[in-house]
Amino acid sequence: MSVPKLHPTVRYAEPDYWDSRYEREPSLFEWFFGHTALRRIIRAYVSKKKTVLQVGCGTSNMQEGMAKSGYTVINTDISPVVIEQMQKRHAQYPNLTYLVSDCRNMPEFRDCQFGHVIDKGEFEKHTDRFDCKWLPRHCGSWQCNRSSSHSCIQHAGS
Repeated sequence: MSVPKLHPTVRYAEPDYWDSRYEREPSLFEWFFGHTALRRIIRAYVSKKKTVLQVGCGTSNMQEGMAKSGYTVINTDISPVVIEQMQKRHAQYPNLTYLVSDCRNMPEFRDCQFGHVIDKGEFEKHTDRFDCKWLPRHCGSWQCNRSSSHSCIQHAGS
């Protein structure tokens, strides 16, 4: 019996993997849902009064939709290529900022700097057909610490 060949491990944590991908595929891309599908959830749980941090923004239309709806969003990604692409694409939106950053370690941000943190991939996999009972439970349990993007979210009531 022969052993099946395994696919090489995808290097999602490496910037050069994403740089190469975004150089080949610079167009908008959604893994699961775009802003139109998620805007009702965003409106229900994300305040326009507080700055939003979006980690792993990629080429999603989420940030453009949020900007048009009046949100201020700091968008981060590990890929310098996609950050440059999105800065050019969204230059007309003063409420969108793009920064190269690794969500596993974000010393460039102060603890509790943001009102909300969105990791769209994580967000989408928990929506359970838009029954968002998970949101308050998960968002309320985040702790302030310096090890990741969680350290950047404000405490409830801030």
